[in-house]
Amino acid sequence: MIDTAGALPDLVYVEGLRGHWESSNEHDLQRYRRTWDILRALALPPRESRDRIAQYRERLTP
Repeated sequence: MIDTAGALPDLVYVEGLRGHWESSNEHDLQRYRRTWDILRALALPPRESRDRIAQYRERLTP
C-alpha cells in the first residue's frame, strides 16, 4: 500500500514471481487496507517476534 496522504491517488502495488500488479481502484484499496489491518492485529509485538524467531533459529541450528 502506498498512502500518499492526498498528494496523489493511493496505490496498491504487489510483486510476485510472475510480475507485478497495481491498482488505485477504491475497492482494491479498501480490500488491501482491511487485510493489512487484520495482519497487523494478528502480528506479535516486535520483542516477541524477535524472541520467536530466535527460538526457531535455535531449533534449526545444528
